[in-house]
Amino acid sequence: MAGGNGQRGRSVASKLACILAEFNADRVRLRASEVCRHTGMPFSTVHRLLTELVEQELLEHLPDGTYAVGVKLWQIAAPQPEVSRLRHAALSAMHGLTVTLQSCVRLNMLVGAEGLCVEELCAAHDPRTRHGFGIRFALHSAAGGHVLLAYAGQQVQQRVLSAPPARRSATPSPWMRELARIRRNGVAMSRDDAHLSVSVPIFDDTAGPIASLEVLTALPADPIRLITPVRLAGEQVSRTAALRPHSACG
Repeated sequence: MAGGNGQRGRSVASKLACILAEFNADRVRLRASEVCRHTGMPFSTVHRLLTELVEQELLEHLPDGTYAVGVKLWQIAAPQPEVSRLRHAALSAMHGLTVTLQSCVRLNMLVGAEGLCVEELCAAHDPRTRHGFGIRFALHSAAGGHVLLAYAGQQVQQRVLSAPPARRSATPSPWMRELARIRRNGVAMSRDDAHLSVSVPIFDDTAGPIASLEVLTALPADPIRLITPVRLAGEQVSRTAALRPHSACG
């Protein structure tokens, strides 16, 4: 509901959080009118809050009239404990895969019932490869998501697999068999019209996986050539992650 009564009773903090949530890897720059449309808040409220966010250096007001995430907001988010720990554990192995396979390598985490790419390294620009860093994606869409879904809790699996058929590539029963195969073999593969994706789980010292390591390469490609180096890299990241202490909170 745009504007009006739909916004009454909301705290300033919730409105600020709503505005900031509109900025992501798909929407790097937004105009005030776009923020109004996405959030449903009246223009006067959006303009006032955007001005405050710019004054606090959480957003930047660019010369073309658009708004973008400010350096200060990045500075606040960058040390997020688990993402930081995972990235530090994975970067060396990801770089090795990028150089060896000349492919795009992604590190993904489960966020709710979606995947989130928290790091991406690419050997060379590939106009057919959609930039993935910082983007949330549907778990059924690629091998990196398949791995996360295979090890996700039952509630997440049911939520994803009960989505409308148009959003899935198979019905729930074949999906459950595929997820069981991924857990058994420790590797997932998928392909679209242009790319092959191969992914493995990343474990630490806890019971379950904490991420997926994924290689995305242009077709034609031999999946057998990819599986072994991706497995070895995943094992390397898992060993490193297990040795890195969890950050204390509070």
